[in-house]
Amino acid sequence: MAIYYTIVSYGMINALVDIILRHKRIIPVLVALVGIGAYMIPANSLALAAISGSGNVLQTITQSNSISASNTGKYGGAFADFNLELNSASNTADVALSNHGGKVINSGNVLQGITQTNSISASNTGDHGTASASNNIQSNSAANTANVHIHSK
Repeated sequence: MAIYYTIVSYGMINALVDIILRHKRIIPVLVALVGIGAYMIPANSLALAAISGSGNVLQTITQSNSISASNTGKYGGAFADFNLELNSASNTADVALSNHGGKVINSGNVLQGITQTNSISASNTGDHGTASASNNIQSNSAANTANVHIHSK
């Protein structure tokens, strides 16, 4: 079967050479020759497909804390004392790609984001008012971990 394809391909090549000599249009003919040559390569010797756009990880964490005390009026009071707010955030990504002969393109990308916001406010408006937001504890802890392994065989 391979001999038949080779004979047909050589016949096609001779016809293409004849077209080149008559019409002088080399670029489309060269493209056709490369396409014909690709059909003559046995399938088991072709490069394997690429890994493209695989193993990409996007991780985001958003946390927010707020403590507020407000007072309006002549004789009012507002207190927000002795509050404890804790944030702990962690992003972990483990990506393993196994490549068996193709190219690795745009793969194994890890984007990790942690956003933490704390707010303490005290406000007083008016005569003899009191607003207090003291002795509050706010603690943030954040960690990003990414392990990316691309194995080529």
